[in-house]
Amino acid sequence: HGVQKTLQSLRGVFSGLNGNKEASYVWNIVDHDRLVEKAFQIIESAKKVILLSLWNEELALLEGPLRAAEQRGVQIALVHFGPPKIRVGRVYYHPIEDTLYAEKQGRALVIVVDSQEVLMGNISREGKTEGAWSRNRGFTMIAEDYIKHDIYIAKIISRFEKELIKKFGEKYVALRNVFEDE
Repeated sequence: HGVQKTLQSLRGVFSGLNGNKEASYVWNIVDHDRLVEKAFQIIESAKKVILLSLWNEELALLEGPLRAAEQRGVQIALVHFGPPKIRVGRVYYHPIEDTLYAEKQGRALVIVVDSQEVLMGNISREGKTEGAWSRNRGFTMIAEDYIKHDIYIAKIISRFEKELIKKFGEKYVALRNVFEDE
C-alpha cells in the first residue's frame, strides 16, 4: 500500500515535470533561414498579441505572416530600427538606429508571442546568425519588457525630442550612459 501510494505520488510529480519540460528549454539557432522559419512558426501560432523589435531586412521577410496574424485579429506592436518601409500593426520608430547598429555590430530580432514564447536573434554585419527560441517564462518576460520599454521610449521621444536633446545631448548620449546620472 505504502509503495503504491509513493509510486502514485511520484507519477504525479513526473507527469507535472514532463508536461512542462519544453518550457525550460532554450533552443539555439545559428542559421538565418532557421531563425526566419521559426519566426514564421511562432507568428502563425499567435492568438492574441505579437510584440516585435526588428530591422527592415527581417520585417520584409515576415510581412506575410504578420499581415495574416493581423487579419486574424492579433494585436501587433512593432519597434522598428531605420525608417520603416513596411507598416503592419502599430509601428514605433527607434530614433537612434545608426548608433545601435554601430555599437552592436549588426541587427537584432526579438519576437514575443502571447507572452508565452520568445525568439531572439542577432545577425552580424557578416551575416553570422546567433539566436535562441524558448518558452521559458523568465526569458519571455524579460524580452517582453525590453520591447515595451523601447515603445515607452519611442513615445516619449516623439513628444519631447527637443527637450531631451537639450538635456541629454545629440543621440541622447548622457541618457544612454548607465553609469552616470547628471
